Amino acid sequence: MVTLLNSRFYDSNLLYLGFNQDHGCFACGTGCGYRIYHTDPLDEKERYDFFNGIGHVAMLYKYNYLGLVGGGLNPQFPTNEVVIWDDLERDVVIRISDLPSRVCGVRLRRDRIVVILEQMIKVYPFSVELELLVEFETAPNSNGLCCLMGHADRALMAFPAKQPGVVRTVDLADPTISIEIAAHESPLACMAFNNDGTLLATASEKGTLIRIFDSQNGLKLHEFRRGTNPAVIYSISFNVDSTLLCVGSGHGTVHVFSLSGSSITYPKRSEKNFLKKYMSAKHSFVRIQVPAVTKYNQVPFICAFGAEPQSLIVICGDASYYKFIFEKTGDFSRQRFSRMSKVLLTGLFQRIPQMHFALRYFHSSPMLNAEPLKKKKRIDPAIIRGRLERKKKKIEKSIRLLLKQSKKLKPIEELTVENKVKDNIQHYIRPKSEISDEELQKRTVFLKEWAKYQAKQYNAHHNQIRVMMNSQLKALEELKLESETLYRSALEVNPDLIPCVFDGPVSTPPIPGYETPDGDYKETTLLLENHFIERLMSSEYYE
Repeated sequence: MVTLLNSRFYDSNLLYLGFNQDHGCFACGTGCGYRIYHTDPLDEKERYDFFNGIGHVAMLYKYNYLGLVGGGLNPQFPTNEVVIWDDLERDVVIRISDLPSRVCGVRLRRDRIVVILEQMIKVYPFSVELELLVEFETAPNSNGLCCLMGHADRALMAFPAKQPGVVRTVDLADPTISIEIAAHESPLACMAFNNDGTLLATASEKGTLIRIFDSQNGLKLHEFRRGTNPAVIYSISFNVDSTLLCVGSGHGTVHVFSLSGSSITYPKRSEKNFLKKYMSAKHSFVRIQVPAVTKYNQVPFICAFGAEPQSLIVICGDASYYKFIFEKTGDFSRQRFSRMSKVLLTGLFQRIPQMHFALRYFHSSPMLNAEPLKKKKRIDPAIIRGRLERKKKKIEKSIRLLLKQSKKLKPIEELTVENKVKDNIQHYIRPKSEISDEELQKRTVFLKEWAKYQAKQYNAHHNQIRVMMNSQLKALEELKLESETLYRSALEVNPDLIPCVFDGPVSTPPIPGYETPDGDYKETTLLLENHFIERLMSSEYYE
């Protein structure tokens, strides 16, 4: 299974490539629907055109049920929804919606629907009455990595565990039965079961080693080395009798390994170094280079064994189809090459203008033509130095000119407006906003209401102060009737009540050499004396 980015390849309409369970068919998700093909020989089986894109197509062997997920720039279905599509009735039979995150993949069995999310896997029954049976937490799994056996007698599923590089296998018939296999040190990149589910092949993001495990007990049976340089692993596939294994890498190579007589041999403790590890892992006996695909021009592809003995099928993300025949000696030959671009995009131009797509059916390498090299003339070094000096002086002169022009005179006054601002003063004046009569009347009413509110607040505060002052006057009158001495003492100012100490000048110092104008200076500062306090607290002052 390979999910494609529609902006990276020649055929911008291709979004998804993936085999069915026995590699007899493969599905293509496009920007306007899906296509189903026979793998070997290449032949279109089914097609359906939507108005928008399909980003994932899960097949159930060669049955008419498909698991669809929207994709591309304009998804046909929400990306957090899975649709089970009946290809015969051309209608939706099951819909799993409102999932918590984007759907990264779908796997189908006759009795189960497995939905792969970014950090979770949910298992549902294959029936109209949906009910979540079980869910598993996984490591970040944006590529939708998961393997599911389709046989009726074995419901084995493998997926990345929470720890990086660890595979967890679960029997869906009894989810409590599970084992964890420490397959790699790096996070997982690809995995695959063989036909009967007894073997599990894994590869990490580093992509140098391919390991085969027993799916029942997790024992490592084989270890193969693809190479020493890291590479992305796109596809892993067993042949029918589980004697061969093919691996497709991002360097554009397909490696074929033999599983017969290559069981793992563990080196001694003194031999555990890089050279011994490199020699202990088995290498491929066939290495096929996919045309036009290299580590500098990476195009994702899927690979599987064909119907003929010792045949290999490669389907690339640029809509190209290859069939290779290999020998046990390591020799191989390309038997067939086809382009699926015309088939994939048939009917698309009926709805979308052709200029929206740039398809490349024929590709040729650029022409490399050039004139014979001419012999350079020998130039005196003094002439070269003279040219450099003249060039240097010219640059310095231009720099000085720029610095001179960039200097700006300081204005006489800091608030002086520049002339160009004065000339364009109309440009800086904000235009008057026209207010309708209704809005103006509304603002007038609001202003009147606000003035009434402020007046009420002021009167309430003033009345509160008047009540306090009247209470104090009544208290003084009562005190005066009781004792004249106490009344006089109450009117005196007590400096200890409000302590305030001044340290420093209390007036402005005289200006040196300043001549006072004619006339006498009169002190007008009010003093808080007894008669002033009596006058201030009298009721006549507030009336």
